[in-house]
Amino acid sequence: MLTQQVPAPWSLTGDGYILVYRFSREFALQKGFIPPEQRESYRGGIGTVMLVNYHTSDAGPYGELLFIPGLFRFEGKSYYSITKIYVSTQISVENGWHNWAIPKEHAEFEFALQANGSETVSVSLKGTPFFQMQLRSTGPGLPVNTAWLPAKATLAQPNEDNLLLTTPGGKGRIHLASIQQATINSDYFPDVTAFKPMIALRATRVQLTFPVAREVARR
Repeated sequence: MLTQQVPAPWSLTGDGYILVYRFSREFALQKGFIPPEQRESYRGGIGTVMLVNYHTSDAGPYGELLFIPGLFRFEGKSYYSITKIYVSTQISVENGWHNWAIPKEHAEFEFALQANGSETVSVSLKGTPFFQMQLRSTGPGLPVNTAWLPAKATLAQPNEDNLLLTTPGGKGRIHLASIQQATINSDYFPDVTAFKPMIALRATRVQLTFPVAREVARR
């Protein structure tokens, strides 16, 4: 039973960080929180850690930390899939599961600007941090819009005997960023500190749309 139902589509605004990696297959399968039923489907490729501070959404403001280990093969096609994700409100947890089968969990978030211009993000469970990262961005930023892309990134999240397919769209500005320091407890989130990002970006003035998911039966 949902505390409060907030159906898709959602419109969100905010800012955050996109860290792009190429993880080893061993790391993804052993440390990437891939569910047993998805292990055979894992294909690798580009993975992502995202930290987002949503200032507005249909479910209100909330923080988000997510991990995508790479691509998965479902029904003959390749899709990205979120295997670990935390958000700062229960309404986002419940509706994330209900609308898109995104396996959201609740945690506490703190986004803190530092005197040197960097930003520290801390994610905690019952007051104990398990993820802390300090990041710094540079440059004026460039405009981006998913409408300009020839192919859209689609999420596929298993939901019992079906897949829920979701293709988010959005626009904003991106700036180069770097990780100044990071501490991650691998019991709660993949410890990516041994990997160097292929690229780190800060996204600002983000306007994002999460549409109604498409349901596909799994054969």
